[in-house]
Amino acid sequence: MIHYPLAMWLYGPLIHLWVMSFEAFHNFSCRLCHVICNFQNVAKPLAYQNQMLLCYNLMSRKLLCRKQWK
Repeated sequence: MIHYPLAMWLYGPLIHLWVMSFEAFHNFSCRLCHVICNFQNVAKPLAYQNQMLLCYNLMSRKLLCRKQWK
């Protein structure tokens, strides 16, 4: 905790250095690996499922339907 004041002075608020979004995606990826049961070629099904999730979110307009835009 001694280096926090220096880090805040150099980088600004430390909220910009959080890794919570990465951790959430990593948790999703780990759970997906256990569901798929493919441990030899992990990258291919994870990339495919990630693209399908992104496509679903875009097609269902979850990203576009926000109260502030109505």
